[in-house]
Amino acid sequence: MKGQRFLVTGKCLIEMSLAQDPFPRSRYESRDDLTNELQVMDIICQHWKCKAIKLNDRRFNIDFVAYRVAEGFGVVPDKERRNRIQNTAGGVYIEVRCRNNKKNDYDTMMLAEKKWIELKKYSMPHSPAIFLVSWEDCIGYVKYDDHLEVRREWGGRKHLRDTEDVEPMIHIPISAFKIVTTTKSS
Repeated sequence: MKGQRFLVTGKCLIEMSLAQDPFPRSRYESRDDLTNELQVMDIICQHWKCKAIKLNDRRFNIDFVAYRVAEGFGVVPDKERRNRIQNTAGGVYIEVRCRNNKKNDYDTMMLAEKKWIELKKYSMPHSPAIFLVSWEDCIGYVKYDDHLEVRREWGGRKHLRDTEDVEPMIHIPISAFKIVTTTKSS
């Protein structure tokens, strides 16, 4: 408990820091997951002739923003502002998932509803937000769309005994995904 401040209330100690959660949740994203996401985005950037920035998911709740500087589209590092991101016309916000199954193994692709809501927040008519999925046999995406029919139900990682990971999920029909490439090498 070195370096932590506590308030003595007589019968128990209460930690004084509100900014730090005394029981932080586990993160289920491993280094391998991050490596896979970066490899997929490398393929996508080559295919779409764009660049991408990995966003801090604790601040943005979305994995990447992609942009094309040559067309004045997206975001670029601003040297005068110590490399903070300067918005030049939007950008495409991208949530990425890497799956260990083939695209047609399931009828739907699951996504946490809070991620779908984040995609809605960043989606604009000329700058869509997309959900990008890498399956074993292809890479595909779906744009956020208010009119896309999705099924909502509770789901999550029940087997890990993390009650906070059971949450509202949406099921996006596989038929709604557009295929970018059937090759997984850059």
